[in-house]
Amino acid sequence: MQHEISLDDGLLAFSDDVAAHLLDRSPLDFHAEFHRICQQVYGQIKNRPTVDTSALKDTGFDVFSEFASARMAHGLSEAYGREVEVQRGEANSVIEPSEALKEHVMEVARHCLTDEFERYIESYFGCFFRIDHFDLMRSRPYDQPGDSYKWHRDLDPMAKIHVMIYLTDSGDNSPATLFARLADTRRCAEKGYVFPPQSRRIHDLNELFSEGDREIVPVRPKLKAGDATIFTPSRILHRGIIHEDEFRDVLLLNILPSMNPWGSEINRLGLDRHFVGRNTLWIDPYSRFKPSLPTDKKFEIPKWVQLGHHFPEELV
Repeated sequence: MQHEISLDDGLLAFSDDVAAHLLDRSPLDFHAEFHRICQQVYGQIKNRPTVDTSALKDTGFDVFSEFASARMAHGLSEAYGREVEVQRGEANSVIEPSEALKEHVMEVARHCLTDEFERYIESYFGCFFRIDHFDLMRSRPYDQPGDSYKWHRDLDPMAKIHVMIYLTDSGDNSPATLFARLADTRRCAEKGYVFPPQSRRIHDLNELFSEGDREIVPVRPKLKAGDATIFTPSRILHRGIIHEDEFRDVLLLNILPSMNPWGSEINRLGLDRHFVGRNTLWIDPYSRFKPSLPTDKKFEIPKWVQLGHHFPEELV
């Protein structure tokens, strides 16, 4: 199907009437269709980079060592500490940044989003990407940490990427995020454990299998301040680990496909929207400003999503 795309103040965009028609589907479907359109646009603008993203494609996660400098990571962690005391206290404190902290975050982000990183993400997506928003998070000791500390997948667009920049070290005895490989996530999906309600999330994935079945061994990356994990939160199971004494600071980038380079979008649409957390499944990707949508629409989780594919035709 041909779609009418035009240049609006330097950014490619759809007309409103086209966007309305494309949104008349489940959000999992219309995000996948938008991803496909972004790939078509990208192929007409530039040559596709040839970067090895097999780890992210095949396992659902990867690690970037020294993504930011240790000095830069520690500096941002200290900035968190100056503001987190006035934030609500729970296991995952989402920091509402001051203007000074917003500028600090953007300084770190611009340093990290190098040409090499751009090629990696564009190679994985097959198109340009955008930063939908940042999450500034401090995870700390808490008696009842919540359901992020049980195995789950995020019900997000299937192409979505999380880049989690560690601002503090994460070793064997530190707060961390565990990952189940894509193959093991698919084994769990075949057992019906896909996007379970919070009340049915579990701590041990091996509870799903019989004695004698191959054991699922989660991956726990060991990271220094400035390292980053990159993972696909809707494709693979993951969970947090809390610590009785230590805290963990991270800067999380929520990244989605785009018809426009990330820098062009920031330059024209501004920075403030990057500090508004939201559900990325329920947004209109076709609109220039990517507004949020009502979240009351019911839909089924198709098999291609259950098994962690980007597009329906990948299900074989």
